[in-house]
Amino acid sequence: MKRILVFLLSTIFILSAVFTGCEGEIVGSEKLETESYDYTGFTMIEVENGFALTVKQSQSYKIEITTDDNILKYLDINKTGNTLKIGTSGGSISPTTLRVEISMPGIKGINLSSGCKAVITGFNSNETFSVTLTGGSVLTGDIVSGDVGFGISSGSMVTLSGSGRDLMVRSSDGSEITLDEFPVNNADINIDGGGRSSFNINGRLDTVLTGGSELYYTGEPKMGDVNISGGSKLEKR
Repeated sequence: MKRILVFLLSTIFILSAVFTGCEGEIVGSEKLETESYDYTGFTMIEVENGFALTVKQSQSYKIEITTDDNILKYLDINKTGNTLKIGTSGGSISPTTLRVEISMPGIKGINLSSGCKAVITGFNSNETFSVTLTGGSVLTGDIVSGDVGFGISSGSMVTLSGSGRDLMVRSSDGSEITLDEFPVNNADINIDGGGRSSFNINGRLDTVLTGGSELYYTGEPKMGDVNISGGSKLEKR
């Protein structure tokens, strides 16, 4: 779990430093085209700049991106190690559509920034799964995993069903996490900045809640280290 925390904190820092240039806006033509990419062997996905993703489990890899025909050349797609990275380059763009469809055998993590939205479906494994969301990004869907970690900031939102083993959460800036239908065992949850979250916990619960944050839970957790301040709330549903 410590490795999950280190990964989440370092990824949030890196993604928060990303910015889009402003050399002159490129407006989408409204003529949509779909481009396919042949990358394989990745287990992590990192996406920035407002893309809408659908990620589903499959025995084979498939990547398709749909956008305006005059925006295609500004797409920045590459694979670094086990991570597929998707973004844009070449200045400020205003596409009418930025849609990604990804199929892959298994997923170990997803990082979204700058207003991206993703839906994940069909994954079932004992592997660790990590989520990093910044800049108002949104993740929904279902997954069955091993240990799971969330680093959520800047008004981002997560709603997942499925299940996980042990859970670690670091949430800030009014972000929301809804995991009522995602039961876990032990949970280590830190929330500040008015965030609102709900969990299904059946092991030990350690939590720090500050700045008017709210944590609601179902299940039968055993309370561990609990620190609540600044008008925050911990409540069983």
